[in-house]
Amino acid sequence: MILDHLHPDVVGDHTHTSDLHRGARPVPTAVTIYHRRPFELFGGQPDSLPAHAHLVAISESQRRLSRDWPWQAVIPPAIPLQEYPLSHEHGGPALFLGPRAPVDDGTAVWLDAGIALQAAHQAGVPIVLAGTHQRADAAVHLDELLAREPLGPDDTLLERVDAHQRHQLLGSARCLLAPLLLDPPCSLEVLEALACGTPVIGVHETLGAELVRPQTSGLLVGVARLGELPAAIRQAAQLDPTSVRDQAAPFDLPVMVRAYEALFARLIKAHP
Repeated sequence: MILDHLHPDVVGDHTHTSDLHRGARPVPTAVTIYHRRPFELFGGQPDSLPAHAHLVAISESQRRLSRDWPWQAVIPPAIPLQEYPLSHEHGGPALFLGPRAPVDDGTAVWLDAGIALQAAHQAGVPIVLAGTHQRADAAVHLDELLAREPLGPDDTLLERVDAHQRHQLLGSARCLLAPLLLDPPCSLEVLEALACGTPVIGVHETLGAELVRPQTSGLLVGVARLGELPAAIRQAAQLDPTSVRDQAAPFDLPVMVRAYEALFARLIKAHP
């Protein structure tokens, strides 16, 4: 293994598969978990974790899902804020950015996108549904979504958008609709929206509560009060884009780097 020749003092594992933790290396390893729960990668029990592997959560929401695991830190993902220009022009459609393929089971495919589409229609606002990634079976599940809530005449469907298109869409969107009811451990889409000054409309009992400051960078409704989403969409125009952008500051790249540097220093100091 290449690490045997490097002789590092500490390792940061961002492989998504966490292969680096395997074996008998005594080097302290910060294993950042991008899955919802650590047992999706390890043996299912906290004591299956090697002694030199130290878990890093990417959100408090993710950490709470597995309280009995030995989390060493919570360090959210980051984006380069300088690459996301602040926009003061948010008179365009509402925007949904996210996957439309099933997550965990086939019934979940339409949940977030369907709620966003329905809420925009009830608010009388056009919406852009933009896919962030595709699967081979995405077309079938898209048909299911549109059978439940057909597109309106002013709505737009984009099968998949690249980074440049995302910036353009976020820069003009009235708001980002992010119910996040599929319980993701993080949402780069929300961070990108905040960076562009785009208000985020979401749900209290989700990751949205961790990322969005109500009445400042977005509006949140209760999971049992999704009928309030249309009113929140209409109110989004009242939020100041500069104040929305300010809420993205904790998610800038230098902030994340400093957090990892502090964790690495702590792990090295604790290592015998």
